[in-house]
Amino acid sequence: MSLLSPPAVTPSVRTPDRLPPNPGRITARAILIALAIIPAQMYWVGMVEGVWHGLHFTCLSLPMTAVFFLLCLMAVNAAIRRLRPKRVLTQAELLTIFCMLAISGVLCGHDRLVTLMGIVAHAHRFASPENRWEELFFRYLSPAWVVTDREAAFHYYTGGSSYRLYWRQWVVPAVCWTFFSIVLVFTLLCLNVILRKRWTEAERLSYPIVQIPLALTDPRPGFWRSPGLWIGFALAGGVDVLNGFAYLYPSLPSLAYYGPAVDLQQFFPDHPWRAIGPTRADCYPFMIGLAYFLPMDIIFSTWFFYLVGKLMLVWGAVTGLQALLPRYPYFPMQAAGAVMAIALVALWEARGYLLQVGRRALGLPSRLDDAGEAMSYRAAVLGAGGGALVLAWLAMTMGMSPLYVGIYFALFFLLALAVARLRADSGAPAHGLAAVNPHEVLIAHTGTAGESPRHLTAMALCHWFNRFNRAHPMPQQLEAFKIAQVLRQDQRRMALALMLAAIVTLALAFVIYPMLMYRHGAALAAELIWTGWATYGTAGLQGWLESPRLPDPAGIGCFWGGGAFALFLALMRARFVWWPFHPMGYALGLGTTVDRWWCALLVCTLVKGAIVRYAGVRGYRRAAPFFAGLVLGQYVVLCLWSLVAVIVEQPMYWSWLA
Repeated sequence: MSLLSPPAVTPSVRTPDRLPPNPGRITARAILIALAIIPAQMYWVGMVEGVWHGLHFTCLSLPMTAVFFLLCLMAVNAAIRRLRPKRVLTQAELLTIFCMLAISGVLCGHDRLVTLMGIVAHAHRFASPENRWEELFFRYLSPAWVVTDREAAFHYYTGGSSYRLYWRQWVVPAVCWTFFSIVLVFTLLCLNVILRKRWTEAERLSYPIVQIPLALTDPRPGFWRSPGLWIGFALAGGVDVLNGFAYLYPSLPSLAYYGPAVDLQQFFPDHPWRAIGPTRADCYPFMIGLAYFLPMDIIFSTWFFYLVGKLMLVWGAVTGLQALLPRYPYFPMQAAGAVMAIALVALWEARGYLLQVGRRALGLPSRLDDAGEAMSYRAAVLGAGGGALVLAWLAMTMGMSPLYVGIYFALFFLLALAVARLRADSGAPAHGLAAVNPHEVLIAHTGTAGESPRHLTAMALCHWFNRFNRAHPMPQQLEAFKIAQVLRQDQRRMALALMLAAIVTLALAFVIYPMLMYRHGAALAAELIWTGWATYGTAGLQGWLESPRLPDPAGIGCFWGGGAFALFLALMRARFVWWPFHPMGYALGLGTTVDRWWCALLVCTLVKGAIVRYAGVRGYRRAAPFFAGLVLGQYVVLCLWSLVAVIVEQPMYWSWLA
C-alpha cells in the first residue's frame, strides 16, 4: 500500500466516465486565442500584483485570472452559439486556453516574475555608504544578470519616465533571465512527463483542483442550471459587492470577514498566550468553496497543525525557548524537512516505475508505453537531465560554488515534486511554504561563515524563483496533462501549448513590467521593495556577509525531525484508514500564509463533515454546485473590482492578500 495515497475516503464530484464523449480537440485556434490574451493578462497582473501589491490573483492553486477569462470566453461562446453554432469553442479548446492562461499567470505573477523585477535593479538603486553594498558585493554582480546603470535603476524606482530611454540597459539581463526561466519551465515539464503516468494512471490521484474547470466547461447544462450554484454565487459575490462600495463610500456598511478585525490575538492579551502572535480568523467564501473539493484529511490536518504551531509558540514563551533560540520554533525548517521526506517517499515508491522509464529511455524492453505521452521517455529524461545541467551551469556563471550547485538544484526539484504531488493528491487551495527553499536548508546546515562572497551573491540572485511556493509552474503543468487525459486529448499538443504560453510570457515580461515601473515607479510596488531588501539587505546578502552565520544545530534538528515526523504520519496514514493527519497538512499548517485560510478550512471541516455524515455521497454531490458558486462568485466580483482599478488607475478594493 502506498504511504502517500491510501484508499480515498472522500467522494469525487466527477469521474472521467461521466464526461461527454466528444469534447473536441486542441486546435491552433485555441492556442492563438490564448496567446492573444496573455499580454492583457500580464498587464492586468502587473498593475494589480506588481505596482499596487493588491489582489493576489496568482497565489492560488486555481488562478483567478484564468477562471475569469474562461467565464468571459464561455459568455462569448453562448452568444456565438445563437448566431454561428459551428464557430463555438469546444470544451477542449476552452480548457486549452484556460491551461495556457493558468501557466502564464503563475509565471508572470506575484511569486515569480514580479519578484524577479524586484532584484534586477534594486542593488544599484539603493546602494549607499551606510550599507556598504558596493564594497561588499558589487564586484560579484555580473551585468549579465542585473542592471548596473545607476541612472536607469534610479528612474526605474522613482517613475515618471519612459522605458524607451533605458531599454538598452535591460537587454542583456532580459535575455539571460528569460533563457534561464525557459530552461527551468522546460525541465519541470520533462519531470512531469516522466511521473505523469505513475501519479495519474497507476496511483489514480484525484486532482481536486481540475474538477471546477471541468464542470464549468461541461457542455451539458446540468451544472449551470443548479439553483445551488447561483445561491452560492450570489452570497459570495454579494459580500464583495457590498465591501467594494463600502471601500469607495466609507459611510456604507461592510462585512468584515478578513484582516485585523478578525484577529484572535486580541482575546489573549496576557502572558504566555499573547505569544501566539497575529492569529487571523479570515473566512474567505472562495476558500471554503475550494476546500469542499479536497480530501478531509488535508483539510483537517492543515488547520490542526496550524493551531499546534500556535501552541509551540506559547510553549516557547513559557519555557524561555523563544529567548534562547531566536528562530524558535523553526517552522520553515520543520516544513522543509517534511516536504523533502514526502518527495523522497514518492520517488521511493515509484522506484519500480522509474526503472521501467529508464529502460524505455535506453531502448531496452519495458512494461511502459510512452506512445501517448507529451514526449518519449528518452526525450523527457534527456530534457530533464540536460535542463538541470544548463541551470547548474548558469548558476555557476552567476558565481554559485560547484560544490553546492548540485545540492541546491536537487533540493529545488525535490520541493517542486512535493508541491506537484500535493496538488495532484490533495489539491490544497494554496501552498505558501514560505522560506521552505534551498537557501534556508543549506544555510542552516553549512552557515555562511566559510562561504565565498561570490557564492553567496549567486545564491541571493536565485532567491526570486523559490522564495515562496504558491505560484509554481510544475503543478499547473501536471494538472493541464490531467485535463488532456480526461478529455482524451493529445498530450503533445497540450505540452506545446504550455511551452508556447511560457515562452511568450517570459519574453514579454521584460517589456511590460519595466514599462509599468518606469511609468509608475517601482518604489510604489511594495512586493518589489520587499524582495529587493530581502535579497540584498540585512536579512539577505548584506547580513550573510557582515554577520556570518554558523551552522544551526537547532535548525538542523528541526529539519530532520520534521522529515521524520512526516514519515511517521505517512506510515500511520497508510496503515490505518481512520488516521486523520496528512503529512503535507503538517507542512502546510506550519507555513506562513496558512494564517489567511486556516479558519476557512476549519469551517469547511464542520460543514462538509456534516453533509457527508448525514446525507452521504449523494448529498455531497448535490451540494457541490453551491460550493463551486462560492468560488465563482467571489472570483468574478474581485476580478471586476480589480479591472475597475486598472481602468481608473487607482487602487481599489481587494480582499485576498496572500
